[in-house]
Amino acid sequence: MAMRKGERSFYKSDYNLAIVQIQTALEVFITNFLERYYKLDENLSDEEIKKKLGCGYANVVNDHLLKTIDNLNLDNFNEIKNCVKKYMKDYYDMRNKIVHTGATYKKEDAIEFKEIVADIIRLITFGMKNKSYSDFSKEFNIYNIINKKIDINEIKNKYKKSYS
Repeated sequence: MAMRKGERSFYKSDYNLAIVQIQTALEVFITNFLERYYKLDENLSDEEIKKKLGCGYANVVNDHLLKTIDNLNLDNFNEIKNCVKKYMKDYYDMRNKIVHTGATYKKEDAIEFKEIVADIIRLITFGMKNKSYSDFSKEFNIYNIINKKIDINEIKNKYKKSYS
């Protein structure tokens, strides 16, 4: 829902709002992904999950998301890791700069932001496609539809290079 709101804001040329809403969509995706993984595969209680994920967004991404994806042994782990690292290095602070310092971004910035967020979500979703060995992966694949028109190899090729 937040991603759609972000796209709508983008098409209305409200690029800052688009970035904030798309960032929110990514945070929701990552949080839901991790909550369901910890619940279904790690059998953690709601309280334990809340404690684990209550460490701030950057820590959730760096300390939980990448480790979880590695634990799931996704075929495209390196591309996901590189994409997430690039996002954290080059795009993560955009939302905070908008909210806290009044930064203004242009259409090109919003396009890049929207693309890298979509790439993260697509890489994870496509990576999960062939993982059906756990309760979490089975549930994830039921509720996350893969668009056959997306060229995942084109996306993967963008993130062959490592970002520190």
